[in-house]
Amino acid sequence: MVPELGKLINADKLEAYNLPQGTLSQLYRDIAGHKVGHITHVGLNTFADPRIEGGKLNRVTTEDIVEVVEVLGEERLLYKALKFDIGFIRGSYADENGNVTLEHECCTLEATSIAQAVKNSGGKVVVQVEKVVQHGDLDPKLVKIPGIYVDAIVVCENKEDHAQCQGCEYDGSMTGDFHVPLGSLEYPPMSAKKIIGRRAAMELQPDKVVNLGIGLPTLVPAYLPEGVHVILQSENGIIGTGPTPTAEEAEPKYKTDAGGSPAQAGLGGCYVDSATSFAFIRGGHVNATILGGLEVDQEGSLSNWIIPGKKMPGMGGAMDLLVGAKNVIVAMEHTAKGNPKILKKCTLPYTAVHCVTKIITEMCVFDVTKDGLVMTEINPEFTVDDVKAATAADFTVAEGGPKDMTA
Repeated sequence: MVPELGKLINADKLEAYNLPQGTLSQLYRDIAGHKVGHITHVGLNTFADPRIEGGKLNRVTTEDIVEVVEVLGEERLLYKALKFDIGFIRGSYADENGNVTLEHECCTLEATSIAQAVKNSGGKVVVQVEKVVQHGDLDPKLVKIPGIYVDAIVVCENKEDHAQCQGCEYDGSMTGDFHVPLGSLEYPPMSAKKIIGRRAAMELQPDKVVNLGIGLPTLVPAYLPEGVHVILQSENGIIGTGPTPTAEEAEPKYKTDAGGSPAQAGLGGCYVDSATSFAFIRGGHVNATILGGLEVDQEGSLSNWIIPGKKMPGMGGAMDLLVGAKNVIVAMEHTAKGNPKILKKCTLPYTAVHCVTKIITEMCVFDVTKDGLVMTEINPEFTVDDVKAATAADFTVAEGGPKDMTA
């Protein structure tokens, strides 16, 4: 459905907005509490800022749903409370009173908050489930959407239309019912991405909380130094994410985390809803996040979510991560089709500004300082002049020369 919606949006057939995932998760709760909206610093000076695009995705989308406000002398964005006419949610089981459980879902996400927000807007809540059971049969501790919020239940008789996630009808390892044998992580063949992943892993400190972005950053766990244990966090609602299953029993088509990769809670981990997960991020409890990038500039600003005119992606939780994490590390290839990705100023829509602390590529490592980019390490396969030729930003070389990033 989503690709079809993207086509309609690009063709100006639908009004549409793209807002930070964490902000949306909090906004649903605020609408549920009849608040005027959600006030936050997330999104300032980015695509979500009304002085830029205000989250609007096309020409037919004209209403301003984000406003710049001043709170205690500081700029903030007010994401206005929306009015929902209908909400479609999926669950696992429902009873005759409309109580809904989510035990077979990969993540609880914002299901409860959406139901509350829609109901408090005067709208209707429709939930698709596997089966309706008799009143009293559901374990009350498993009910996540109380029946008072539900207007209609739809029983999905075709299992393909109620798959747990894309490519997988149901697997208990993704809901914590059991853990599949993990085996050993397979090391990717030597490549630019392997060099980047290996070097990025060296940034992680024992027992710290780390969030890994989609794409290249997912290689990092394979290269953690022996004896280094970190707590991996997924914004979709896992704190203490386990390694990606590699055993034969594991389905390769799992689509469970924000990047469409297999995900399960590790031993000692837990599952939480999206709003709780993003409150964890915004509260400053993530020590480091490693993200990919389309462009990074010498001021530490990052663009990593959209190339205008191409596929219409969701913004995801990167905006929230970039302002909530204590350290932001961008791990990406130095160029794209020969074109520099490290620039004086990003040309693509910003994900966040002045947020990146370190850039790691297959060629070198840059620290982002108040005085600009400083190259602290280099791949011995390249020279400083090679890096300058592939970089469209100003930078200096660390005193004493760059160290060997592959050592």
